[in-house]
Amino acid sequence: MTYRYSPLPLGSYIRLLRLMPSKDETDPLQCQIFDYSLQESGRKTHLYEALSYVWGGSDKPQSISIDEYNLPITVNLHAALSRLRDGSMERTIWVDAICINQVDTKEQGLQVQLMAKISAFKLVMISGIQQYCVRDLVIRCVGTIMQSNFIL
Repeated sequence: MTYRYSPLPLGSYIRLLRLMPSKDETDPLQCQIFDYSLQESGRKTHLYEALSYVWGGSDKPQSISIDEYNLPITVNLHAALSRLRDGSMERTIWVDAICINQVDTKEQGLQVQLMAKISAFKLVMISGIQQYCVRDLVIRCVGTIMQSNFIL
């Protein structure tokens, strides 16, 4: 069965993806999605990573498992998540292609308004086979990435 999004609570809520660990790189990607309040955290930075990269085409021949439901994703996103999956620890990630319901235009509009508040502990940018980590980064706000303290 295909994953169905639940509506987000009112206020400054986003969804986060919990990427479950696996020691076997060939295992299917197992995930959970949960709601997260940007306001209630009371922190300047949040304890999650944000994934940003060139998404590629719109075909979605791959999938991830979210609480035993399938969510179709692109080949590039599948490759990125596979690369980020740890062998023993969960990873909490904000990925716009997964954490925003892409078929709900009202939700998309509300989430775009929150993007300036989605400041992550670490942004992971994947370009080809290179991986860069950027600390204390404010994720793109209407197409703009504002950043500080690059660590390459």
